[in-house]
Amino acid sequence: DEEIVAACLAKETNFGDDLVISIFDYGGQKVFEALHSLFLTSYGVYICCFNMLKLADPSDPACEEELEALERWMSSIAIHTMAKGGAPIVFVGTRKDQLPDPVTHGRISVTLETKFS
Repeated sequence: DEEIVAACLAKETNFGDDLVISIFDYGGQKVFEALHSLFLTSYGVYICCFNMLKLADPSDPACEEELEALERWMSSIAIHTMAKGGAPIVFVGTRKDQLPDPVTHGRISVTLETKFS
């Protein structure tokens, strides 16, 4: 997979003057959920950030809360993008520097894959 990504990044693409990239930070607050229908489209790429510290221990209630928050985002993105085939979603874990153990990283990856695949 790394070879494919490297090959894609190596290609030079000329988008001309018509490419516009807009970045919206929804921040995850429930108060903004009403706006999802205005901004979530199948033309977007969605980056769902989560706190890796909260997913490090599956027995911690914070783990379930973080997974529920991700599930709300996944559901909202799916609801607003499925009419046109969906949209790509990328998970980004924060605070990795505070979890140096690669075994914990793997466990978090398995947790996310199990929950969302």
